[in-house]
Amino acid sequence: MKAFDQKNYLIFAGTSTIAKDLIRKLKIFNCNVLFTSRDKKKAQEVKDKFGYDFEICPDLSDFDSVENIFKIAKEKFGSIDGVVNFSGSILLKAAHQTKFEEYLDVINKNLTTSFAVTRGAGKYMNNGGSVVLISSVAASIGIANHEAIAAAKSAIEGLTRSAACTYAAKNIRFNAVAPSLTDTNLSKMITQNEIMLQASNKMHALGKIGSAGDIARACSFLLNPENDWITGQVIKVEGGFLLKSKVKA
Repeated sequence: MKAFDQKNYLIFAGTSTIAKDLIRKLKIFNCNVLFTSRDKKKAQEVKDKFGYDFEICPDLSDFDSVENIFKIAKEKFGSIDGVVNFSGSILLKAAHQTKFEEYLDVINKNLTTSFAVTRGAGKYMNNGGSVVLISSVAASIGIANHEAIAAAKSAIEGLTRSAACTYAAKNIRFNAVAPSLTDTNLSKMITQNEIMLQASNKMHALGKIGSAGDIARACSFLLNPENDWITGQVIKVEGGFLLKSKVKA
């Protein structure tokens, strides 16, 4: 795609299932990519497949570490045209069953990493560009046993809107993608259980859960320089989960 040609993208948590699909698309679009990972072996596999360099970053909730990744990307590319943060986690527990350490882990892996990426983008994306954060449908509707993740993802949506206002003068667009249940490594405790998978499929109006490609396509849409009049939005990619919930209500 011509609009993407030779654009420079920074992908955080680039060995996650959805990130790898997005990186594959960016390779087809002839983009330059730098990605991060906590796991050198997994990162090397992605590099061997797509040819992109990576940086090891054990903790994306650490402001200084994330800022250093932005510095490296800026030095490597000259400018950064887009950023996506795929760091996240899933915790399905009622609030009264959630330990303090579990709560902090959910907040750090989802919200704090997104804040760190927002902070880095504000400092180093001096030529404008697109930042994509990952929310969840759990931020839009009550789902049992999702208290911690709903709290983190709701905060990400607020962060997205505020940052879109703050950095509009620098022409940096901030948007979020909010998936429903998607077939990834994070969700395999559900998707690899046939009974749970069939029940989850029925919760969506389209009769199926999402794929990594469904979410990656939404991210690439928001990264596309041609879509430069979209900011402060939360794009729900959820197969009619919210519609089905309304029908049941």
